[in-house]
Amino acid sequence: MKFKAAFLSLALLASPALAETQADRDAIAADMDGLIAAISAGDFAKTFDTIPPKLLEAMAGQAGMSVDDMRTAGAAAASAMMGMVKIESYEYDMDAAKFDKTDAREYALIPTTSVMETMGQKMKTTGDTLAMQDDGEWYLLRIEDPSQIQMLHTVYPDMADVEIAPGKIEPAQ
Repeated sequence: MKFKAAFLSLALLASPALAETQADRDAIAADMDGLIAAISAGDFAKTFDTIPPKLLEAMAGQAGMSVDDMRTAGAAAASAMMGMVKIESYEYDMDAAKFDKTDAREYALIPTTSVMETMGQKMKTTGDTLAMQDDGEWYLLRIEDPSQIQMLHTVYPDMADVEIAPGKIEPAQ
C-alpha cells in the first residue's frame, strides 16, 4: 500500500523478513500516518514522539539541553522552516519495506520520497525511513546525514552492523 500526504520530513539495507507480521506493518503505518497528521496540523513538538526516547535523550545531551527544551526549540525551528517550504507530496511504500532484526530489536526500512519547493526550486528527497522497536514500541527515524547514523550506532550498538544510507536530495522535475 502506498500512502501520500503533504508534510516535511524532519528531523538501511536488510535481508528478508524474519519476524514481520501484519500487526507490525499496521503499527508502523499508523505511526507514519500520525506523524503526517502532526506535521499537517503544525504540531511539530508531537513529531518528537516518533523518535526513540533513548535517542532523544542523547540528542538533547549533545545539544546541552533537556529533552523538553529540545522539543520546544526543534518545534520552533521546524515551524520557521515550514514558512519557507511548500510540500507537494510525501510518499512511503509499506509494500517495499524490508524487515529484519538485530540481536536486540526488530526494524524495517521503508522507502520514502518527498517533493517540496523552496525559494523557487523544486527538490526531491529519497531514502529510507527507519522503523525500529525499542522496549516493544515502534519508532521512526528519517536518516538524512552521516552524523545521525553515528548517533544511532552510539545509542543502539546492536544497530552498528545495519547498513544505513543517508537520504538523497536532488532537483525534482
